[in-house]
Amino acid sequence: MRWVELAPHGRLYSFTRVHVVPGAFAGDAPYAIGIVDLADGVRLMCRMLGEVTADHLDRPVEMVVLRYDDGPLFGARVV
Repeated sequence: MRWVELAPHGRLYSFTRVHVVPGAFAGDAPYAIGIVDLADGVRLMCRMLGEVTADHLDRPVEMVVLRYDDGPLFGARVV
């Protein structure tokens, strides 16, 4: 394996809203999880930031890194 840099932008393919969450995310519920198609051809699941609706499908997103006590996670926001 090797580390590969990917472009930090893509499009929102799909999303769902999570209401029943693990204890670590109890203060964040409900929140959206999205499927994002990155510009470099990778599809990934990540936490969505801000309000997400069906009108945002296929809209551009930018990727961010979310920092939690147990490590970082990918996040995305609609631009």
